[in-house]
Amino acid sequence: MENTVMPDTNSDPTARLSELREQRLRLLQERKATERAAVPLDEARERLIAWLDMQASRWPKDAASLVAPLASANGLDTSMPAFGWQPFAMPPPQDVGAYVACMVHLLRPQLEAVLLDGLRAFYTQYNDVTFTTAARTRRLAELGAQLDEIETTEEQIVMLLEAKGAAVARRADARPEIVMAVLAA
Repeated sequence: MENTVMPDTNSDPTARLSELREQRLRLLQERKATERAAVPLDEARERLIAWLDMQASRWPKDAASLVAPLASANGLDTSMPAFGWQPFAMPPPQDVGAYVACMVHLLRPQLEAVLLDGLRAFYTQYNDVTFTTAARTRRLAELGAQLDEIETTEEQIVMLLEAKGAAVARRADARPEIVMAVLAA
């Protein structure tokens, strides 16, 4: 990254301000693309398998968790034994998690195969940059530091131009913490 320290008094601060604002926009675009970039296929596969494991582990392996009172769910007459309780009936809302966990547990191989096929299909068409979670975190921190430096320099130039009596517009989205830090310096 080019040096964004306060320009000397011989340079054109208005031109420098425009350069900094363009550079800031490029960094914001890169940050947005970095935030939205997919993780590599191997990491996506690991995340999917971990999610399936977590879902399957939530099933209490108790048949009672899969039985729902149809009478309360559908307003049926519970005096008839056949309508009182039905296995694999739609569970009441508080048991939906156990029901989903059971289905994931029972259908794990099929779910994993279908979901992994979907991942592979996505990645065969995905040509953009991917970031591992660690690389994404590191790059976002770098971009954040660069943005802080650019916005600080931008604020210094705005204040310099204001002190010279020039009409200059401060960005409406200028971060207050940057403005206050420059004012305090």
